[in-house]
Amino acid sequence: MINKGWFILLVLALSVVVVCGSVVGASVKSPYAGKTLTLLFTAADPAKLLEKHDLEFEKATGAKIQWEMIRYDQVRAKAVLDAMGKTGAYDIIFVDSPWLSEFAELGYIRPLDELIKKTGFDLSGFMGSVLQSHSLRKGKMYTVPFSAGLWILAWRKDLFGMAGLPPDAPPATWNELLSYAEKLVLDVDGDGSIDTYGISTMAGQGDGTVMEWMHYLWAFGGDLVNESTWGLDFRNQAGLKALRFQRKLIDFAPPGATGATYYEHITQFTEGLTAMEGCFSLWGPHWEKPELYGSKIAGKVAYSLIPKRAVTYPLAFGEFGGWSSLLPEETPSMLCGWGAAIPIAAPNPELSFKYMEFMSSDEVMMDVAAWGLTGAKKAPYENAELLRKFPHQKVALEAMRVARPRLPMVEYTPVKDIMAEELSAYYIGQKSAEETLDSAYQRVFALMREAGYYK
Repeated sequence: MINKGWFILLVLALSVVVVCGSVVGASVKSPYAGKTLTLLFTAADPAKLLEKHDLEFEKATGAKIQWEMIRYDQVRAKAVLDAMGKTGAYDIIFVDSPWLSEFAELGYIRPLDELIKKTGFDLSGFMGSVLQSHSLRKGKMYTVPFSAGLWILAWRKDLFGMAGLPPDAPPATWNELLSYAEKLVLDVDGDGSIDTYGISTMAGQGDGTVMEWMHYLWAFGGDLVNESTWGLDFRNQAGLKALRFQRKLIDFAPPGATGATYYEHITQFTEGLTAMEGCFSLWGPHWEKPELYGSKIAGKVAYSLIPKRAVTYPLAFGEFGGWSSLLPEETPSMLCGWGAAIPIAAPNPELSFKYMEFMSSDEVMMDVAAWGLTGAKKAPYENAELLRKFPHQKVALEAMRVARPRLPMVEYTPVKDIMAEELSAYYIGQKSAEETLDSAYQRVFALMREAGYYK
């Protein structure tokens, strides 16, 4: 028979459990339970890495994540259609940094300042140059940065040794890079045919070709558009030298260089077909993680800043300028990368921002760096073990000192498309260098005049 006193105590204990359980259950129930976040991103490493963390976010919020991963060149078009139609199809879109001015100033994405203030979101851990490039326009914050890529030089130490070049010393000047590229066209197995080429270069009609050529333009003292005056600075000797320099690199690149864009560029180096490559640091996992990409060159690659430039007027020595001359300085390294934005018609902006907070947490950002990607926050670059494992990350950090973003202008995409068409026409032999620059100048000038940059 149960003692009456014990029975009462048992009933009270069970009551406490039920009540406490109800309180606990109420406290963990999320207002986002049952909602779905739809994210639009390019089908590449950054998206695949974030997808690994879906379950963590879903458990924390009760929301579900749905990804739409598509080709790079389709992301902008889909995002623009969604914004113009205000369809609310996406809760978050990942914006490539050169699209930011367009998306922000045309009202495709919403400013994040109110959400940042409301949540107390801490921006101090992000790299300042990344915030300027990826997030800020006219004093407002439009994206939370996720990744950052900087243009660096990668080279094969083993092939340098075979060619009689110092394996641990990259070319110091652009003329030296050209000389190295010629020496690195090798018959490795001695069968009388070429096995490896000196360098990968993008000379097809695409975004990558413009990005690569702009580094040569900067190296020889020119610029596409001067951001202070909006004047065009490429129909000149610097532009001619940049064109002719890349045309010479094609002679030492694998067949088909005049059709090569990002995919071919990355693949050639990953498969061991080339000895050098100018590249974005974001591509590092392709070479350093053979378990993911079948790299044939893991452990054989070294990295450095791209060669220095010397701005002298006139450029007096040698075909491509005076590299023993007066004002040596580092060629700028183009800064690119992705930031997460909330479309203007997104149905759940607070939930969207909650994901951005999660995505940019120190834990996720450390995983970004451990994957081999260049992230947007400072902390991973203070990890000595990680920098030892991925030496391209250390060089990317060095390149941040001379980082230069792509043009912060609404019309960036049509300007880039014009340049891609004109550069391609030169590389395939349809136009001379002078005709190419003259045509490109006239077309870009007309576009910018119509947009109101010139009277």
